[in-house]
Amino acid sequence: MFKKVRGLILICILMLLFTACTILDGSKASLDHPNIRGIITNIHRDASGNILSILVEGEATKETDYDKATISFREETTILENDENITSDDLFIGLTVEAWLMGPVAESYPIQAAAEKIKVINIEQKVTLDFSPIKPEILKPGKPEDSWLLEGLIDFSWQYDDRILEVYLYRRDFEEDPLGHEIFAFLQDENDMYEIGLVANYGIRSLGIELDDVTHNGNKEIILEGSLGATYVETKIIGQDHEGNWVLWLSGGSYNHIDLDGNGQMEWVATSSGSLPPYVVIYRWNGESFEWADVSAAVGGNYANLIQKNNEWILESGMWKLDHYANEFVINKRSYVFREDYLINGFDN
Repeated sequence: MFKKVRGLILICILMLLFTACTILDGSKASLDHPNIRGIITNIHRDASGNILSILVEGEATKETDYDKATISFREETTILENDENITSDDLFIGLTVEAWLMGPVAESYPIQAAAEKIKVINIEQKVTLDFSPIKPEILKPGKPEDSWLLEGLIDFSWQYDDRILEVYLYRRDFEEDPLGHEIFAFLQDENDMYEIGLVANYGIRSLGIELDDVTHNGNKEIILEGSLGATYVETKIIGQDHEGNWVLWLSGGSYNHIDLDGNGQMEWVATSSGSLPPYVVIYRWNGESFEWADVSAAVGGNYANLIQKNNEWILESGMWKLDHYANEFVINKRSYVFREDYLINGFDN
C-alpha cells in the first residue's frame, strides 16, 4: 500500500513539473511572429553589472503569445537594432522590444524563458519618472553664539508688508584654519529669530542671497547659495507654509536652476561636481512641496549627465562599468529629454 501511495505522489510531482515547464512548439517559436512585444520594465544584473534577464510587459495579441515575460540570454541569442547586432548591455528600461523565445518555458506568471532573438523597435520611448515629495523642515528658534562676529544684515522688510524681516549673517573662525570662516544665517521675523544654519565655509564673499517666488504662491522665498567645499555649493530655500511657519523647503548642493522641460516653469537640477559616477536629480515644486526624481534610477542605469545642445537640455544616462580586459570604462548610453513626468528617448549619441 505504501509503495502505491509513493508511486502516485511521484506521478503527481512529475505531472506538475511537466505542466510548469513546457517546450515551445513550432508555432510558438515561429520567426514570423514574436512571442511577446512590449516595454522593458525591469532589468536584473549580476554583481558586475552584466544583464542577466529583462522583464518585458505588453499585451497578448493575435500575433503574440504572452503579455509578460522574464527573458534571459544565451550565447546564441541574437539582439538587433536597425538590422545591426547589438549586445544585452545596450538594452535599457523603457525600450520597446519584440522577443522570439526558445524552450523550455517555465509557465509561471510571468513566464520565464531564454530569447532566441530580440528586436528593438525604434519608436519614441517614454520612461516614467517616479517623483517623491520632500517634507519641509520647520525652522527652529535660535540665536548665534556670543563669540561669533556679525558679518552682514540683509533687510527684506520691503518685500513682506513692511514687517521686520531680516537675515543676519554671523562668522565663526577657527584658530587652526585661518582661511576657514564659517557663516551661519539667522532669520529675524519681528521679535522672533530662527536658525537657518551653516550657509558658507569660506566667508561672506562665498555666499549669495536673493529673493524669488519659486513656489508660485505670490510670495518670494529667500534663496541662499554658499560654498561649502572646493566644488560644492549648497542651496537653501526658505519660505512660509500655509500655516505661517518659516520652513526650509529645499536644501542640497550643486543645483542648476533651469527650465528643463521648456514649459516656462523652472526646475532645480542637481548634478555631481567631480564625484563618480555622475548623477542627475530633478527637483520641482508640485503645489504643496518640492519633489525629486533620480534620472539614472528611472532608466535602470548607474550614471547620468546634464548636457545642453542647440539650446535644449539633454539628459544622458546608461551603464558605466569597468572593462577589465581593456582596462577602461565602457559607457552604454542613451539620451533623453524631460517632458512633464517622463523621460523621452528618440535618439542616441
